[in-house]
Amino acid sequence: MAKQRRLELQGITPAGTLRFPKLDPAAPDTKYKPGGQWKAPLILEGEAAQAQKQKIDAFYAEAYAKCLDMEQKRAAFEETEPPTELKIAEFNLPYRPVIDRDTKEEVEGALEFSHNKLASGVYGKQHKKAGQTWHGKLLVSDAKNQPVTKPVWGGTTAKVAFTLGYFYTALGFGVNCRLEAVRVLDLVSQGERTAASLFGDEEEGYSDAGEAPDDFQERFSGDDEQSDVGEKEGTGAGADF
Repeated sequence: MAKQRRLELQGITPAGTLRFPKLDPAAPDTKYKPGGQWKAPLILEGEAAQAQKQKIDAFYAEAYAKCLDMEQKRAAFEETEPPTELKIAEFNLPYRPVIDRDTKEEVEGALEFSHNKLASGVYGKQHKKAGQTWHGKLLVSDAKNQPVTKPVWGGTTAKVAFTLGYFYTALGFGVNCRLEAVRVLDLVSQGERTAASLFGDEEEGYSDAGEAPDDFQERFSGDDEQSDVGEKEGTGAGADF
């Protein structure tokens, strides 16, 4: 019997906002994965969010049917009772609602999509390099396809190249979204804060008619840790493939 090819789907997200990314090639996140992993959580809103959700949901339905069919064929071969449904994993979809920090309520029309990639691991028993360690790479480029060398913070506008896949383990069935690459369209990084990025749009009130000192922005955007605002804590950095 010919070996069936694993079901996968590749794609590129619409432009969205990165939230607490971990994209430093030299320092992947090791909180939950000892070998490290890169993360690019992306917030999409409105039609873009719904289009991405529908793409994932359609893949989920196809993968579920394929996996159930495989389990039923396995049961028939082993002469056991065939399953009529699959156990569903607790975290079975790579998206979730966005929760407003102040109100603690869901932001209408917004979804956060998870994209993760392992930085290293060990080849499985079936691989010719079984037991050996492998190391992954991640590409983080700018809009001109050049590598990004500055830290990538939350609030950065980007697109994410991904591969949808499914899993069925003792924990159950689910779909995950593997991170392949990130294209940065509007970078938010260390030392690049502006008044607008912190306070938003202009307001009614005092206006200084005089010219600002030449070093005003430099002084405002310094690296004083006491004045760090936004998503510095927990965010990632950098570039690589």
